[in-house]
Amino acid sequence: MSKKQIELTRRRVLGGLGTIGVAGAAAGLGTSAYLSDTESFEDNVMTAGELDLLVDYYSYWNQGSAGTGEVSGTADGEAVSSELGDVKPGDSGIVAFCPRIETNPAYLWLCGELTDSSENGYTEPEPEDDNGEGELEENIEVDVKYCELDDDIGDDFDPDDVDEVATIWSGTLAEFLAMAQTGLPLDGDADGPDDDNDDNNDNDDTVGFYEPGEQECFVGTDSDEENYCICLDWEVPTSVGNEIQGDSLEFDVQFYAQQCRHNDGTDNPCGITTETGDDFAKQTQEFNGDGTSSAGARARYGNNGSSGAWELAVGDEPGVSGEFAQENHVWTSGDTVDYSVEYDESSDELTFTFDGTTISDTIDDPQPDGRMAIQGKADEANVEASIDSLSIDGDSVSLSGPTSVTATNDGDGRQVRHLVVNTALDGSTSFELSGEATVTLQDDYAGGQEGVAFDVVFE
Repeated sequence: MSKKQIELTRRRVLGGLGTIGVAGAAAGLGTSAYLSDTESFEDNVMTAGELDLLVDYYSYWNQGSAGTGEVSGTADGEAVSSELGDVKPGDSGIVAFCPRIETNPAYLWLCGELTDSSENGYTEPEPEDDNGEGELEENIEVDVKYCELDDDIGDDFDPDDVDEVATIWSGTLAEFLAMAQTGLPLDGDADGPDDDNDDNNDNDDTVGFYEPGEQECFVGTDSDEENYCICLDWEVPTSVGNEIQGDSLEFDVQFYAQQCRHNDGTDNPCGITTETGDDFAKQTQEFNGDGTSSAGARARYGNNGSSGAWELAVGDEPGVSGEFAQENHVWTSGDTVDYSVEYDESSDELTFTFDGTTISDTIDDPQPDGRMAIQGKADEANVEASIDSLSIDGDSVSLSGPTSVTATNDGDGRQVRHLVVNTALDGSTSFELSGEATVTLQDDYAGGQEGVAFDVVFE
């Protein structure tokens, strides 16, 4: 085998070094970037969390010689109804609501309202009253409590299965439902703002309801802890007399859960519902069952002249001679003005403030007892009105639904539209309603004191 001679000339050496230099430069460019690698994660799944409220309920009643009874079950989205008849002085019972929240912790609210109170005629010697409603709810005493139930209730439930943790509130069923109508935040720790009352030596161990946002969450089923139940102890005292004979009542109780994460507990889900409609509210909504109102306030587009051509009125029947207080007011078409209507139950005084002008009148029986509405009447005009705030017995309430209404007409006739607020005032409740109103006249508005008006009416 012959050997091949390799000759290295100066040109070849420099050329080889040049090649190495290029390679080196290329390597240098590569290592100046971040080191990288790729790993694949495929078929990834993100599942939304769940929030499902279930409420186990247990009810027991003792009607003396008429016997005892109990019922239990679980509410999960569907309404549950219960009926108890022949209630008499001395009867008592307890209802326990035990929430289960799947799976995340949540703020829990209790809402409720009295939906019907009936006299059902009179059985002598029951005294008559003027409101046509029963007095049963006013004569049922209620203690609202945080409580715990025994684990081994089985098929029967009675008060021995209940361990009281703390009393939240005490009063009549009517008072409780009036509070519940505007929402009651429940505390997951069974605590309240008045938990230190015993330090005042007043023997009052009632903890009270927290203000929205101060309450603690109820735990979800992912937690090792358990939630407290809410118990309603009720009794018709033996001191109650004939005033409840034949009376009946109906009421609703609801529980709402809202996730704790990204919420602060201030969102009240128990707002009073509202709805809009055509024509006069008292007639289309059948106020008092016969299309009548107990009181109201009116702002109409009068001529700002002598008595009888008023613009503002308030009283039992604004616009009917002798049944209202009146005042003049200078309108400016298109201006948005503030209004408020306030009722003081202690004096039966109804006060109407419109664009800085205030008038008041003492109203007769019956007092506002049910719903309320704002409404506009327009003839060659636009009437816009809104509700900005509503407070009942000093507590601000939230509204669920529309908060404004507009009546407009450009042609023959007129348009009347209303916004009804489904409150459940009981005739002895102070309240204040406020908002804005705008009346805009069209060029062909012919005048007429009753052609354009803004009203607030009460059932």
